[in-house]
Amino acid sequence: MSVDDLKRFARNVWYPRFLGNGAHYSDLERILARVNKIEDWYGEFTAMGAYHENLGDKALAEGNQTTAGEAYFTASMYYQWSHNHMQAPTLEKKREANSKSVQCYMKAAPYFVPPAERIEIPFENTTLPAYLRLPADVKKAPCMILIDGWDSTKEENKTSSDAFLKRGVATLNFDGPGQGEMAYRMSMRFDYEKAASAVVDYLTKRSEIDPNRIGVMGGVLGGYYAVRSAAYDDRLKVCVWLGGEYDLSQWDEHPVMHQRIFAFNMGAKTLAEAGEMAKKINLQGVVQKVKCPLLLVHGKAGSHANLSLVSHKHAERVAAEAKCETNLVLLENANHTGGNIPYVTTPLITDWVRKRL
Repeated sequence: MSVDDLKRFARNVWYPRFLGNGAHYSDLERILARVNKIEDWYGEFTAMGAYHENLGDKALAEGNQTTAGEAYFTASMYYQWSHNHMQAPTLEKKREANSKSVQCYMKAAPYFVPPAERIEIPFENTTLPAYLRLPADVKKAPCMILIDGWDSTKEENKTSSDAFLKRGVATLNFDGPGQGEMAYRMSMRFDYEKAASAVVDYLTKRSEIDPNRIGVMGGVLGGYYAVRSAAYDDRLKVCVWLGGEYDLSQWDEHPVMHQRIFAFNMGAKTLAEAGEMAKKINLQGVVQKVKCPLLLVHGKAGSHANLSLVSHKHAERVAAEAKCETNLVLLENANHTGGNIPYVTTPLITDWVRKRL
């Protein structure tokens, strides 16, 4: 991929996601103007992260907590995108950027409205890092578990969380095996549902949460994990798939940079090894086990040039195999997650969940 191809790809595919999750258009254009070779990506994004982190420090020193929280969150996103979309120069640099993203989000969390509570959920011989947010003035609130994709982290779920909270639904976003912070504790797993069940275990013990009104949502590979989670844990009462993948049969069509991310998360030493692992990602025989209502939202833009990385046929296959109440929504002129038309996808999903939880 040439640097011009990278910039074109960023604008066509990543900009909607970035802009919907805390980035500023002028920042992104400034960054791309300074990216003269692919290797510049990491440095320019981390520099923008540092700029907003400094704005947060200044605001906090002046007692402007709301402003500080907004700046720290934006900083967290730029640090996140510096390494989770493109390969960092070294593993040490990747880990450093992840750490800065996590630290900035932790500094922002108390100033969110409502705030985000940092928690560690017991899982096997470690813990899953997570954030719980509770809607104001709601006792025994329903709760949605938000699952990351293969190049996202729990920090990138704030916008979705805000939308659910406005509708009286609590949210818990966490890093599972191979994701975000957890990538440095354990590799991604095929039985991801065990991590999701550990999260449900935790939520059922929180007095603020109604244990009978817990759901799950995931995007892209997170959609695959959400369906697996609902299939193997009947305590989940709704499941939302957003631009998900039935399997990774389109492995060769994913950009090499995405393949490298998957390889890192899975603990694969080579792309060839990662490709073999990808063959095990498959919902065959799993979809039929889902008992709760299932919402499948998928964009129909059919190629990378038209913004989509994952074909809507994945959603159609899930709908064809599901035995539960299934709602399939295919969106014209939308990328796979519908992130380029959030004014359609966000209300669609959150209102559907609110009515069922």
